Amino acid sequence: SPNPATEGETISFVGEASDDGTITEYEWTANNNRISTQKSFSYSSLTPGTYTIKFRAKDDDGIWSDYDSETLTVKSSSGQTSNQKPSATIIIISPKTAEYGESIYFAGKGTDDGYITEYYWSSNKDGFLSNEQSFYKSDLSIGTHTISFKVKDDDNEWSDPVTSTVTINPVSSPERNNPPVAFITASKKGYINETVVFNASDSYDPDENDDIISYLWDLGDGTQKTGKTVEHIYNRTGNFTVTLTITDSHGDQSTNTTFISITEKNSNSASSNNTGNNKWVIPGFEIFFVILSIIFVGVYRKKSNV
Repeated sequence: SPNPATEGETISFVGEASDDGTITEYEWTANNNRISTQKSFSYSSLTPGTYTIKFRAKDDDGIWSDYDSETLTVKSSSGQTSNQKPSATIIIISPKTAEYGESIYFAGKGTDDGYITEYYWSSNKDGFLSNEQSFYKSDLSIGTHTISFKVKDDDNEWSDPVTSTVTINPVSSPERNNPPVAFITASKKGYINETVVFNASDSYDPDENDDIISYLWDLGDGTQKTGKTVEHIYNRTGNFTVTLTITDSHGDQSTNTTFISITEKNSNSASSNNTGNNKWVIPGFEIFFVILSIIFVGVYRKKSNV
């Protein structure tokens, strides 16, 4: 008493404590600073401001009581209460390390003998960030940022800034996958109703630790087969386009094509009777001509003898 008091005025502090034994010690604090160890005392050295006055007692067993507290206001001699500078605290910045474009959460608080009227966040690289108590930010520039946070109270006084750091890294690019390379080994000619073999063993994937996981063949006659090596029998003649599609473990694909001509196996046997001037000769014609000549000579000699 009195409360509120005026700067320089003597203030009386009176405490009471009870115990099943004996009280051996007292303690008074103002804003956590000890001001007396007496049960009751007078004090006139508090500067203008708002104080949390705490009082406690200790018994003969060495046990302290809980604090009892009360708020004391000391006004300046002009009648105004001296303002205490507010304090700022960064509650969280998460994550502290992020890739460019990733959202980061900022939150802070301020304490004051009055109330907080403004918040201010800034970066040493990007400048002003926000005037909100908490916010998200996803466009910080690449590099390490020193983040500053401060608050202003209802007496327009700013706190000292508090700082923390955030590191923004470039966006990591995924490892580029190269598609596999398809090769076909097969004959260019075949015969109807006979087996033809198509082989893709020379196909490969250029990426380390990557494999070809499927081989799909389109054999040109409406038939599809799978496997590194396939066999097929064509049941009609013609020219067929064979397409191989391979797929690697990343899902990338590659294709290659070849052509095969299917014919009858004996379709060209008559060509053995073809002469050099590409005219067809009737089999046995020469023999017939020789026999006819012999008969003609015999008849001629017979007539001569008559």
